[in-house]
Amino acid sequence: MNIRTLALLGALALSSSALGCKEEPTRWDTAASSTVARSADAPPVKEAGSFNKFFPADGAEGMKRVYTQEKTGFAEAKLQKDGKDVAVLSISDASGDAEALKKFEGATDKIQGYPLVTVGLYQRADFCLPCHQLPPRNAVAGRPLLDTYREWLEGPYMPRGVQCQHCHMPSREHTVLGVHDPNTFRQGIALDASAHRHGAAVTAVATITNIGAGHYLPTTPTPAAWLSIALVDARGQPIAGATARHRIGRDVWFDGEWHERADTRIAPGASFAFARAWTGGRTADATAARIVVEVHPDDYYERFYAEQLAGPLAPAQRALYEQALARATGSHYVAEQRDVPIAR
Repeated sequence: MNIRTLALLGALALSSSALGCKEEPTRWDTAASSTVARSADAPPVKEAGSFNKFFPADGAEGMKRVYTQEKTGFAEAKLQKDGKDVAVLSISDASGDAEALKKFEGATDKIQGYPLVTVGLYQRADFCLPCHQLPPRNAVAGRPLLDTYREWLEGPYMPRGVQCQHCHMPSREHTVLGVHDPNTFRQGIALDASAHRHGAAVTAVATITNIGAGHYLPTTPTPAAWLSIALVDARGQPIAGATARHRIGRDVWFDGEWHERADTRIAPGASFAFARAWTGGRTADATAARIVVEVHPDDYYERFYAEQLAGPLAPAQRALYEQALARATGSHYVAEQRDVPIAR
C-alpha cells in the first residue's frame, strides 16, 4: 500500500514527524528541524494556528483530536481512540523549501485542490524488510534472529508514521547509521542513576530507557551494550570488589543449530533497572558510583573469532582471524559515563 503525501496551501507538506528520536546537537538536528532554508522571495512563514483547519475534525470516526505542538511554520496533533494514541499528524510550511516544492511539481492527483504525491518505497520502512526480517520458520526461542521490522511494526513508532529512514537515513543521506555510530546509539537511550549510603552499605541503581529506537535495543544478536556500576573513592579510583555489570542484548550461540542463552534487550519505550549493594572492605571510602554504558557493536563476532583462534589454524587463517578480532574489539565505545555522588 502506498503512503501518500499531500501539499497544502500550495506548499505545505503533510508528513509524519520523527517522534521518539532524542534530539542532541548532531546531524539529527538537520533531519528533525522544522526550519528549512528559505529562498529570498519566499512568502512569510505561516502561523501554526492557520493549519488547524486541515486536521481531521474532533470526533471524526470516533477519534479525539488533541493538538500537541504549535509553533511558527509547524503544527502537530494526535488522534486518540479509547484513550490511546492511534496516529500523530504534523503539518509544516515548506513554501520556501525548493526541494519540497519540486516534489509536488509532477503531481497529477489532488485532494480538495491540493497536489498529492506517492512517497517512494525507499522512504518507507517496508523497503528495509527484506534484509532486516527473517520468517517465523527461522525462529530461535520464539523469535527470528532478525526481527527488526516486526519490532517496529508492533512498537509505538509505526502508528505515528515514523519510518526507519527518519533515524537511520537522516536528510535522505545514504549513510545508514546504526549501532557502530556512537551518536546514533546515544540518541536512543536515556540514563538515570542514583547512589545512597545506608549505614555501612552503599546501594546504586542505574536505569536505562529506550527512548529513541523504534525496535528493541539492540535489535540484532550481533551487538551488546554493557551497563556497569563501580564504586570509586575521592580520587576517582575504583574500589576493589565493588563493581558489577549487566549485558544488554540477545545472547545466542550456534552448534549446528541456533540456541539462545538470554534476551535482555530493551523494547521501545521500556526501561531496565540495574541495582547493586556493597558493604565491607573499602566501601566506607566510596564517594561516588561510576555508571558506564559501553557498546560492543560486534560482540557476537568477537566471541566467534576468539573461539576459532583457540583451535588449530593455518598461519594465513590465523592472521586473518587476528585481524578480524582486532577490528571488532577496536569498535568498542563508551556511549555514556557519569559519576553519581553517594547521598546519605
